Amino acid sequence: MQNVTEIKKYVQEYVKENGMSVNFPEIHKRDAYYDDGVTKHEIPNKKILVGTFPSGQYVYGVCSNDYQLISYEEEIYSVLQAMDEFPEYGKPTIAIRDYKNFAKAVITFDFLDLRTENKKVGDIISPRIVLKTSADTTWKRKLQVGALILACANGMTRLTNIRTDQKRHYGDMPIHEQTKPILENFMTTFSAENALFEKWAEKRFDALQFNQIWEDLPLPERHKQNIKELPIIQRGGTPIEKLLVTEKSVSVWEMNLATSQYYSHFQNENAGTVEQSETAISYFANIAS
Repeated sequence: MQNVTEIKKYVQEYVKENGMSVNFPEIHKRDAYYDDGVTKHEIPNKKILVGTFPSGQYVYGVCSNDYQLISYEEEIYSVLQAMDEFPEYGKPTIAIRDYKNFAKAVITFDFLDLRTENKKVGDIISPRIVLKTSADTTWKRKLQVGALILACANGMTRLTNIRTDQKRHYGDMPIHEQTKPILENFMTTFSAENALFEKWAEKRFDALQFNQIWEDLPLPERHKQNIKELPIIQRGGTPIEKLLVTEKSVSVWEMNLATSQYYSHFQNENAGTVEQSETAISYFANIAS
């Protein structure tokens, strides 16, 4: 399906099936002029970006002649088309947030078919794709893929292990040819990591084993003590040292959660570095194998 009219119709129907009523703009460029008080003069290599709605027009801004016009429907379709290569994930649902008459939009793709009722806090629920793009030139086209993790027993989730690809709206490559290899790479990696992290969650150690693992963990002693005492968000605020008492064991996944949380959210100038976080991940991967 390469006909733009057919693509727009397909996406509009898809969005309706997701329970949303959305009027996407028809985005086009028109000549830009300036007025010297006597005559209007065309501005070379500049165009006005305009969105047309059933209710009227909205001016987004100014762009160059080389700016690539891509409708929101084509953007969405490029993701749906790429995900056809991964039928095991099911049909994605869509949520759309737009700003100032679609000057910008954030489009979220979730995979509800993968969700089950027996997930516990800290478990991976499903992948999520987030597309951020704009019609007013203020945002680059950004694709983000991450793993949704159950962060709280009340159902609140958090996106983690995020990968990002962003490009400016320039060039002649069709949008689906840009999107497909990006998402194929992202989702293949997610599948491998999901299996890996499930293995990490299953690999558990009792207090005696943990103490030996923690002693050998190649991080500063002060960091290791702080990590062990840190309330793990995905475990309802329970730190590793309490999990060893209440559950009599701790998983490699929980060790990784506490460590990554420490280095990404609670570090200060003296708390750690990216290199130390990567060192810990490599160490956990080794003991889980």
